[in-house]
Amino acid sequence: MAGYDPQWITKYRSIANLVRYPNIPPGNYRFHIQSVNVMNRESEVVTSGSIRIENPFHQSFLFYIIMSSALLIVILIFSHFIAKRRHTLHLEKQVFRRTKQLEESEDELRNIFNNVHDAIIIMDPHSEEVYEANQRACEIYKIARTEFIGMSIKDISENAARGEKKILETLKKGAFVNFETVQYRGDGSKMYLEINASTIKYRGKKALLSINRDISERKETENKIQNSLREKEILLKEVHH
Repeated sequence: MAGYDPQWITKYRSIANLVRYPNIPPGNYRFHIQSVNVMNRESEVVTSGSIRIENPFHQSFLFYIIMSSALLIVILIFSHFIAKRRHTLHLEKQVFRRTKQLEESEDELRNIFNNVHDAIIIMDPHSEEVYEANQRACEIYKIARTEFIGMSIKDISENAARGEKKILETLKKGAFVNFETVQYRGDGSKMYLEINASTIKYRGKKALLSINRDISERKETENKIQNSLREKEILLKEVHH
């Protein structure tokens, strides 16, 4: 076989006049055939047409292109996945950091909210339902926070109609400073309050922020002074008569 086996294969080297060539590399080949008669005379050499054996597909240039393209796609997908994962982790870290900052800010505000000297109440401007109340509010009203949240200020106001009027004025102006009112504590006792109110956004809706100062002692002192003055006036009138 020209191009592969330069030696002639005789009948002694073949089985049943068959010749096998396994694992022939790619290339062009020709068979040369010659017969020998009983007189040991050789015939002319007969040459077959060109036999071409192509490279197997896995060794072809096209296969290399396909595999290279597939590998490039895999690398790009993996790189995109890694980049996306890194971006996701970065966002998660930012969200975690921001959440922690917000929680710390909320804790600080809650601490301030609960430690100011005056009562702070956040409520619905129409029903006067309490949304939030600080610790001081619970103390001066003598009402537990669990009971305070959800109750209406109208229920503990001496003059609910006057309170509604003041709230309407606050909604129009956006704020109302230093008006006095009378409300009742949880034990039924009366207290005088000085109110500073303003409208705010609370959990996405309009609400009323009311800062209430207990001025009951001051009012009692003022009443005592006024009573004393009236008594003095009566005594002076009696003396002149």
